[in-house]
Amino acid sequence: MIRCSAPMMTITAETAPEITIVQFYDSGGNATYTFQIGDQADLLVYANDPDQDMETLSIQQTHVASGNSDSAMFELPEQTEVEMVYHVGPMDIIGPAGEWKLEFTITDAEGNTSSTKSYNLTATD
Repeated sequence: MIRCSAPMMTITAETAPEITIVQFYDSGGNATYTFQIGDQADLLVYANDPDQDMETLSIQQTHVASGNSDSAMFELPEQTEVEMVYHVGPMDIIGPAGEWKLEFTITDAEGNTSSTKSYNLTATD
């Protein structure tokens, strides 16, 4: 008979975060994808990560007609549950008018990045 023994190992999954949905609200608390220039927007970002180590939210915004774009990165509060809701805002809607594409990603402590979640918003005069 052969007897084998192996030391105990801990395996840590390095799972990328997932953004499930982003909801957009005007200053009156109404869900919308259309904002007037000068309004403010609040965002709720629903995301999960089994590793509970989400760290940053990146938003890339592109004005569809002109192609002009910029980005912002936000440090996220400590993840205390697998599924989290993060509030971003209020954010000023400054234009220019037209269609905007917003792309969201979350990166965790191990450098794993979520798939990009994209939405189109309209800014009006």
